[in-house]
Amino acid sequence: MRSKNREISIFSISALDLFASALGAFIIITIVLLPYFPNTGDSAERVANVRAELERVRAHADSLQTQLDEAMDQLGQERALNENLRNELAELQELYAETGQLRSDLSSCQRSMDTLQSDLESCESRLEQTFLIVMMRWQVEGDIDLHVTDPRGNEFSYSQDNSSGRHFPGSPASLSLDNRTGPGVEMWQHPLVTPGRYKVEYRYYGGQISSVAVTGYIFSRNDRIELPQTVLRNPGGPKQLIGYITVSDDGRVIFN
Repeated sequence: MRSKNREISIFSISALDLFASALGAFIIITIVLLPYFPNTGDSAERVANVRAELERVRAHADSLQTQLDEAMDQLGQERALNENLRNELAELQELYAETGQLRSDLSSCQRSMDTLQSDLESCESRLEQTFLIVMMRWQVEGDIDLHVTDPRGNEFSYSQDNSSGRHFPGSPASLSLDNRTGPGVEMWQHPLVTPGRYKVEYRYYGGQISSVAVTGYIFSRNDRIELPQTVLRNPGGPKQLIGYITVSDDGRVIFN
């Protein structure tokens, strides 16, 4: 036996009533609260405010961009300046190295100049000194002796009983020429004479003539001084003073 068809219903009448009541309550609440909702529409005043704010933001952004560009320019300038400073520093370092070499060369030149100055002073000192030669001569037979005494008391002479008087230790001076028979010449010389007083004497050592005329000269760096003619008598007699030679510190020679 076939069963009867049964009607399927999802919602019952009571459920529909409940939904309808809830929908009605929602509509009533919405109508009541509608005046209290803010107007979110695009009003002209709000649009103007938003646009003004946008312009202010854009102006501020432009100002920031300008400041950023200026900062970038300044940064570029500072980088260029920094690069220039680095180049200058490198040049200064090279110059310092060259200066160190120049200082070394200058020091070496200074030492050379000091040496040259010392040599110059030594040359000037030597130029202030002079050589000294005393020469006497006679034109007849006889033995005439020349005697020269230096400032230290060394008496230079040469005779038959005093052959050691030609040289003295520590002195470059010497009686370099001696004649025992006339006509003759005797000579005393000093290559680098020291300042002071030198005594010149003649002695008629021996001969057959009662008197002998003797002449002489003094030679120095700048002068030739003629000695006065002296007549010697009495062979074997004492020495006769002819005069004194004075040598100054600057090499000048004076006879008196």
